[in-house]
Amino acid sequence: MTSGRSSGTTAVFVTTWKNERLETKISAPPGPRGGAATTYVETRFIDRDGSLVIETTIPGRANLRRLVYVRADSRGPARLY
Repeated sequence: MTSGRSSGTTAVFVTTWKNERLETKISAPPGPRGGAATTYVETRFIDRDGSLVIETTIPGRANLRRLVYVRADSRGPARLY
């Protein structure tokens, strides 16, 4: 189920391994009021220091949203960058 402009429609999720990364392609159809279909690509991987990184992009657009989750351990409490 999608949110925002496409709320109320059903999205299609396809997840595959691409090297050491888990890649999910999300295809959201046009919303109930029209517009264009949108495809998002979400990539998940563990970086060198063991942090979980989630990158979200829209192919064909110059954008990138990156979330980094750091495991709570001796370095202190969990942090979100």
